[in-house]
Amino acid sequence: MFSAALKPIAQRDGSTHRVWVSEIPISFAEQVEADLFYQALGRTIGRWSTLEHYLGQMFTRVTNMEEVVSRSVFHSARSWRARYDMLMSALDASASKPGVVESWKSVVSMANSYAAFRNVLAHDHVQLAGLNKANGARLLVIRSAQADLRASDRSPFYHRNHIENAGVNFHLLGATVVHAIAHPEGDQLGSPERLQWLLSLLPAQPFQASIRRERQTDFELGLQRQSFPH
Repeated sequence: MFSAALKPIAQRDGSTHRVWVSEIPISFAEQVEADLFYQALGRTIGRWSTLEHYLGQMFTRVTNMEEVVSRSVFHSARSWRARYDMLMSALDASASKPGVVESWKSVVSMANSYAAFRNVLAHDHVQLAGLNKANGARLLVIRSAQADLRASDRSPFYHRNHIENAGVNFHLLGATVVHAIAHPEGDQLGSPERLQWLLSLLPAQPFQASIRRERQTDFELGLQRQSFPH
């Protein structure tokens, strides 16, 4: 398993220039760390894909197209932003109850706010940084491509726990989309108030700590209860 890190390279004029240099984990502990990191990364990206699939089903419900047609139209857009715009436009033109439309748009908007971190996971650089104090192994992190390479000490690094948090939050947001689709007319189970409450249990950023275990239980039960807790 290969990775890379920024290394200072001396120039003839006495200055230094940082370049990416490949590194290879040399210990069993580091290989274990790498395996856990990439398992979390793959699982989380897979859960984002599932979330987009559910949003495609929402597009089918909103447009009243045949599923095979709506799926083809929705996925003809190659970028998340294009799919987001398409779904929001469909919601704006929907004949559903205004409160239902607005609550569905809130769900889609949260997916849009989570999409930026999905892009970090899919496109930004994986490198070795830091140590696992328990076994001395160097840790893998993702470094945001938006970071200023001249100020690496202030650059954002995302560790495995951030990725695992995002996986849980993508999954729970996907469950909220499915719940909304199952109750399209805003009945008691699919009321705008219930959807807003479910969204309130999720963090503003997907890499933030997921809802506490007891609140996650509330979230899962909230998909079934006849009334939501205040």
